[in-house]
Amino acid sequence: VFIVDKEKFTIGKRAGSDAQITFNSAVSRHHCDIIYKDMKYFVVDMGSSNGTFINGARLVPKTPKEIHSGDIMRLANSDFKVEIREEF
Repeated sequence: VFIVDKEKFTIGKRAGSDAQITFNSAVSRHHCDIIYKDMKYFVVDMGSSNGTFINGARLVPKTPKEIHSGDIMRLANSDFKVEIREEF
């Protein structure tokens, strides 16, 4: 579970990430960002080696993709369900 509580939220295995993933070596050091802008959430793949996927579709690196509750976000080979509760 990741609780996004800022406008730019980093995910990766690097120490200092807002959400540090240590259980999966296929996740890149700075895998992706979640951005909150104009009351919407977006995920941006940061050029990860094994990709970021939304509902099975691989994201184009550095290109924001809007995410919604119920979406499945895959980082490399780990799946996460998106649940948007309210604005932070």
